[in-house]
Amino acid sequence: MRRNETNPTRSVALLAYDECQGSAVGTMVEVLDIANIYAARGEPSALPAFRWHVVSPDGRPPQAMGGLGLSVAGALAQVPKPDLIFIPGLHFTGDMKHFARQVDALAESCGDWLSEQYRNGAVLAASCAGVFLLAEAGLLDGRKATTSWWLGGMLRASYPCVCLCEGELVTRDGRILSSGAFTACLDLALRSVEYFVGPAVALSCAKVMLIDATRDSQFPYMTLQAKLQHGDDLVLRAQSRIRSGVRQDISIESLASELGVSTRTLNRRFHEALGCTPTHYLQEVRVDGAKRLLETTGFSVEEIMERVGYDDPSSFRRLFERITKVSPSQYRRMFSLRRQ
Repeated sequence: MRRNETNPTRSVALLAYDECQGSAVGTMVEVLDIANIYAARGEPSALPAFRWHVVSPDGRPPQAMGGLGLSVAGALAQVPKPDLIFIPGLHFTGDMKHFARQVDALAESCGDWLSEQYRNGAVLAASCAGVFLLAEAGLLDGRKATTSWWLGGMLRASYPCVCLCEGELVTRDGRILSSGAFTACLDLALRSVEYFVGPAVALSCAKVMLIDATRDSQFPYMTLQAKLQHGDDLVLRAQSRIRSGVRQDISIESLASELGVSTRTLNRRFHEALGCTPTHYLQEVRVDGAKRLLETTGFSVEEIMERVGYDDPSSFRRLFERITKVSPSQYRRMFSLRRQ
């Protein structure tokens, strides 16, 4: 069937700016282009499901991450009223102060426009660190959102009014969609296609692009590196002690005494810095060690369990699945370097 007034061509604005992830912009364009093919159902005269424009805050061609130059159709104010606005990720180098300045500058140049378009009915789709732009603009207050797993703690600390869905690959709250890093942009693009033209077209795109349309979690990919980026010296010393004694039966009382603080203080500082208790962090460290052994060795799950300080196979497996959302054997199939 041809598209008609009840199912019109959707206008898409793809926001490009200095240090954005240029690959994300290209990914969204390519998914939309393929969606047009499947939505047309082989009718050459059918209206396209999507038309898009790449725009920048001031109409100037930006330099994306790695110095990649991007062509744009103009400035934000010149784009036709968009049905969908895509915000790609912002390159994060680890310098949190520089990152905060970048987000502030983007919100200054784009925040009001994004808010106005949202009030006018536009769908907003933000990838990776691009979610911070929506948060800074106040568009995520009281709403659910996700971001790259290694930026979750920073988002939670900087924007406490955002309901962070940590570990989710793509989160939708009404007309706002958000996703994790890099390849999660593919999933975000599929969800955007599904929103406007339905699941059948989205699934067709997934098949032709070899995208696993069933994946929904970042948890298997998470490491503990991001949990060292908080600057609390007491918590850092506690983390170091936990990591060095991962096979030992460490009590929180003895750890607090060793560090010269009360148990209550240690728990409070962990919650402020990491959003979890010292006991939960110890469990994460042990699971992280198990993940490394599953990736690099042929040890049995029982051998691995003992090496990271557990002696009950069923409780270890439950803990592993609770933290990673997959079983030890599934994790090994996903990431084993020996199999590769």
